[in-house]
Amino acid sequence: MVYSEPVRWLATTLGVPPADRSDPTWHISPVVDSLAYAFSWLWVLIPMVLVSGTDRLDYLGAYLVVLTFTDVHRHYGLPYVYLDRQVFRRHPIRFTLFPLVMVALFVAAPFMSRSRLYLDGAGVAGTLGALLLFVQLLGRDRDDRRPTTRQLATMFGSGVAAAAVGFALASILDAPNPVGVTLAVAAFVASLTLDLLQRGADPRPRFVAPALTGLAVVAALVASLAEEPTLFRLRGVIAFVAVVAGLWNIWHVYMQKYGILRLYQAKARPLREERGAADVPGWVDRLMLFAWMPLYLFALVGEYRGEVFQLFPQGRATLGPLFDVVASIAPVGLPVSIALVVVAVGLFVHHERRAHGFRSRARLVMAIGTLGLASTFLFVHPLKAYLAFAFSHALEYMVFVWAYQRRRYREPLPHRPLIERALRFPWLAYVLSALALGALFLYWKYWGRWIVVDADQPRLFGWRAMEWVGYWTIFQSMVHFYFDGFLWKMRLPAVRATIGART
Repeated sequence: MVYSEPVRWLATTLGVPPADRSDPTWHISPVVDSLAYAFSWLWVLIPMVLVSGTDRLDYLGAYLVVLTFTDVHRHYGLPYVYLDRQVFRRHPIRFTLFPLVMVALFVAAPFMSRSRLYLDGAGVAGTLGALLLFVQLLGRDRDDRRPTTRQLATMFGSGVAAAAVGFALASILDAPNPVGVTLAVAAFVASLTLDLLQRGADPRPRFVAPALTGLAVVAALVASLAEEPTLFRLRGVIAFVAVVAGLWNIWHVYMQKYGILRLYQAKARPLREERGAADVPGWVDRLMLFAWMPLYLFALVGEYRGEVFQLFPQGRATLGPLFDVVASIAPVGLPVSIALVVVAVGLFVHHERRAHGFRSRARLVMAIGTLGLASTFLFVHPLKAYLAFAFSHALEYMVFVWAYQRRRYREPLPHRPLIERALRFPWLAYVLSALALGALFLYWKYWGRWIVVDADQPRLFGWRAMEWVGYWTIFQSMVHFYFDGFLWKMRLPAVRATIGART
């Protein structure tokens, strides 16, 4: 990488070590980790708290900055996957199949959201069968049990043949939805074929996926024979996926903070070896993070449910009944949830003292910063706290990816990936590309809405660009969440080596 003198001065000031060396305790340096990981949320929360109003217009600048950072950071890991063939070859099926399905749903989303079509029981069963096959394929994309190209071709051919038989069967039975039955039968046969072809490659229990897809076939046949089929609105699929993406986003944000805590745990091994102590269990870190979720539900839902539905109208049908249940048990749930937070923090303190003797400053600072952020939901408007959470997550991710790639590509790799060449100019690769992408999102999403409100909103193919970007946010975020679930696992030797963690 080529750095200018001002950048070198900044790196020295922030204590950033050379790319070929790693700080023994922190990920990058005490200053950078504190500002970008532990207390990154203060960068936007303080300006928003200084504004007394709770309407987005009162702190519009910070609001737009946070949402732009959120949109941009989800694309930061894609060059690592698609411009380094060594990385892509680790999971070629996942890196191909999952994005293709998400892109197909993104393209279809505007039509599905306006569609008056309905899915009957057979259609739902067929869709579930295809989803189970999809999950089975993704789960097999590992070195020890990845299907070969020939096996995939055989599986696909058997599915096509089964589709023809399934359609004939549905026609003979005079099923009202032969397509749903056909899809279920094709998924079952393809799933069974894949398991038979790989019966000696996987020591774990086999035929689970075929059994589940077989149940989908039975359900499709039974539903097709029903006199009064139950109907499901096709456009409800978008609302369902939006809720799934929202819940997955919460899990994803918390697990990223968990990953940073485990990163520091890996680097603190000498402290534990010196004391002859065991590791801090992973469940202790997770409990400290997730113990706050019940407290948020019982303390905030009753007061802010209207604002939640205003911000996320797609989730009203799914979340409304849940909020009703939460409100009814809040008198008991609130004190129990407070006790859970206290116990979780106490367990963290106990295990941290036993393992490191409170000498792992990185873990302590990260824990203090994370607890401070978690508590903001109870003291400031939840939307401001949510935005601080989102900004913290985005900044964490962007800094982590920069630090990771800085070490991985510090010297030319034998296979000379394209990303290595691009990162020779880090300002162009990281800063200018992020600014350009952020400007594009700002224009497409907010021009004529929050920016120059009297201007005409940009359009793409007859629909407002804001709507397209909204759908893109849903489905591209699913790709981001899924990829990050296995790309940066601390248990992977390649990841541990690149961040300087001890085995």
